[in-house]
Amino acid sequence: MGRSLLKRLGSDNRSIFILGVFLLFLIIGWFVPSFIIDQNNTLKVLLIMLASLAGGRLPAIMTGMELGVRNLTIVSVLFFCNLCWLLLMFPLIRSFYDNVVRVRVVGRLLHSAKERAIQGSRRVSSVGIYALPIFVWLPFPFTGSLVGAVIGHIIGIPTTKLLVLVVTAMCAGIFSWTFGLEYLVYLTGTTGKVICYSAIVIVLIYALIWRGPTKKKSEESP
Repeated sequence: MGRSLLKRLGSDNRSIFILGVFLLFLIIGWFVPSFIIDQNNTLKVLLIMLASLAGGRLPAIMTGMELGVRNLTIVSVLFFCNLCWLLLMFPLIRSFYDNVVRVRVVGRLLHSAKERAIQGSRRVSSVGIYALPIFVWLPFPFTGSLVGAVIGHIIGIPTTKLLVLVVTAMCAGIFSWTFGLEYLVYLTGTTGKVICYSAIVIVLIYALIWRGPTKKKSEESP
């Protein structure tokens, strides 16, 4: 089954997917001894990763800050988490979207990513591919590396150039927003935290409202 899946992916997608699987095993290999040695810090890392998958970069950074995790640790966790998610999901969206979308949990995530990418591609294509790094750099739930990569694929950017562009913008976003938010909180104290949490709530509400009409249309279509 695994070999059949890899064959159906095609050359480019197969290489990307294998890298993602390799990175996933590295992450799992880190978690096992780390949990045995230091359960507290390992759980903090896991919470940051879950916040990133559920709400995007901004909630993940704020989660790390509230848990007292060092900035470089937050940056490292978000980098590996986002990169692994990108390398695993991007080939699946390109090759198996119609089949994988039927799977209950993964299918919803892929459907959401592709729908957001279709909406975003209209904005990006109207101003050129140089808007794509800015889109990936933003820390909101409906932006990020996976959605940005799918947008780039939709508007026809070559795969190698696309991945370099997306990963570079992702790294810049993770680093700048992590240290930027810490500096904001340092300058403004509690007010800065209130601003950040308010931004998270507004963005999540907007994302839910924005998905609504798209979801309804997709359900009405045969």
